[in-house]
Amino acid sequence: MRIDPHVLTSTRAALMREGVIAETRHSGAPWYHLASKPMTEVEQRLATLVPIHRAMQNRPFLMRMGQALEISVYRALKEQSAFHTFGAFLDLDSHDDSTLYQKEEPPSSASGRTMVGRADFVLVTKESGLAAVEVKNLREWLYPDRSEIRELLAKAVAVNAVPVLIARRMPYVTFRLFNPCGVIVHQTYNQRFAQADHELAEKARHKNLPQLLPEARERFDENCSATIKVVSRVASPAMFPSGKWLPHLICSPTGSFLGGSRWDA
Repeated sequence: MRIDPHVLTSTRAALMREGVIAETRHSGAPWYHLASKPMTEVEQRLATLVPIHRAMQNRPFLMRMGQALEISVYRALKEQSAFHTFGAFLDLDSHDDSTLYQKEEPPSSASGRTMVGRADFVLVTKESGLAAVEVKNLREWLYPDRSEIRELLAKAVAVNAVPVLIARRMPYVTFRLFNPCGVIVHQTYNQRFAQADHELAEKARHKNLPQLLPEARERFDENCSATIKVVSRVASPAMFPSGKWLPHLICSPTGSFLGGSRWDA
């Protein structure tokens, strides 16, 4: 059984109802602890954790962290000869990563079609056309109803590009829902901070993306109309031509979807 966040959330709620764990709030965030723990011990632990959490909500830190994974992906993309990459960091050799690097964004228009906003990178291949790459260095798991995924799909559909999503963690249902639509997803498993190192850059560099794009392009073209409905938040599994790939989707009452170190397609 995959222990995904929605499973843990339900379990936590049950334990809170039973009085096994309790919640306290600091710096605008909930913290959970055993209800049987003396509050002196809880407060002592929070005195260590809360300042770390607060520092990680600092905007300059978040901006540097956002660039950290993008830079790793950019370095990996540059080493690929199978496609052309649009989008670049221009001054990586000019200073260290305590200061934000200058990013040249990829174009938002192609062949008379324009996306709203811009992808992090745009790839061009002779066989598969365009691919729109979004890099999300987030702590949260990306479920299918996340705005980050809908925005990527909207951008990709607008310019007829294969969507490519790179993020720390995604539950199996995200892959299972969007893989038949021609969406390529990759989990990094680690959240990257500034002062990038070679080892993590190697984890982000995978050589089989060029081989995945042609097949992903076929699925994307086949299901493009259904993908548009996903972007519009009116999709259902029955709308996809290859309807056998997903026998069941478990949703919350509000409609939210519930459900490797490699490129998955």
